[in-house]
Amino acid sequence: MILVIPAIEIHNQLCVKDVKPFSIESREYSIDPLEMAIMWRGENAKSLHITDAEGYCEGNYPNNEIIKKIANKLDIPIEVGGNIESLEHIELLFQLNVYRVVLSPIASLDFNFVQHASSRFSSNKIVPYLKSENGLLPNNEEAIPYAKRLHYNGTQRIIYSDFENSIEAPIPRFDFIKKLAIETDLKITIMGGINSYEHLKQIQEFEKYGVDSVIIGRALYENRFPCQALWRINEKYLNDLGPTRRL
Repeated sequence: MILVIPAIEIHNQLCVKDVKPFSIESREYSIDPLEMAIMWRGENAKSLHITDAEGYCEGNYPNNEIIKKIANKLDIPIEVGGNIESLEHIELLFQLNVYRVVLSPIASLDFNFVQHASSRFSSNKIVPYLKSENGLLPNNEEAIPYAKRLHYNGTQRIIYSDFENSIEAPIPRFDFIKKLAIETDLKITIMGGINSYEHLKQIQEFEKYGVDSVIIGRALYENRFPCQALWRINEKYLNDLGPTRRL
């Protein structure tokens, strides 16, 4: 079964997105990233993706303390992405008890840096993030040959984003994702464009090729999946939204 990884984006130590209630009678959800992380864990998340929207800022890392609290509080792996482009930043994140670090799209296109970071910290702990448009990376290199090169040189997993815009919402380029998975033999996490249960079912078909997980942000916060109605009804009457809070 494909793994759904909730995304928490942090800016100024607060969540950028908050969970939308179904009605005015519903629970008000916190914008505290730690409470949000505990809530997603309570809804059976097996991993969390945190985007540090600020990263290195004016000589320090303003969100590191809240990232540390989340990593130490939860009993599941925490991965952190954002503007991560230096070995120093990576090392600091691992000192916070983060399980995996996702390189920025810019750093992910620096092949030598990817190799250096993977060699120093372990290839299963460093994940390049390839943001593509119809199979083409921002540096005009084709995504599949570059991903093959990464895999040949030790990369085990990539996060991949490639979607087409539609009137309602972005849609993943499913055919290309399938081709990428088959031709590279990498473990692949898809991020961006997953907006419905139907999208999840389509991605699920590629699990046998190596697409084993998806990172979902906005769609989860907007309650676009059928199971979330039950979660919200249940949570309306609870004081504790932690991992054992089910009625």
